[in-house]
Amino acid sequence: MNEYQINGSWFAHLDLYRMNGSVDFDDLGLDEIREYTAYFVEWPEMLKQKIDADIRISIEVISPEQRKYAVDFKI
Repeated sequence: MNEYQINGSWFAHLDLYRMNGSVDFDDLGLDEIREYTAYFVEWPEMLKQKIDADIRISIEVISPEQRKYAVDFKI
């Protein structure tokens, strides 16, 4: 996990790429992550449960030179 402070607010970045198999979010031992202003999770599909996200960004690799991006907002 990486932490960043921007304008007095704390943000966390989790990269789950190297997780072996699926894992429970709570089993990561990151109880304090819910105290951050926001957290960003790469490879959320490595989690057993879905994360109730306010913003979801998806990136699909079409070719080495082309990507397809999608952004969904929960209102």
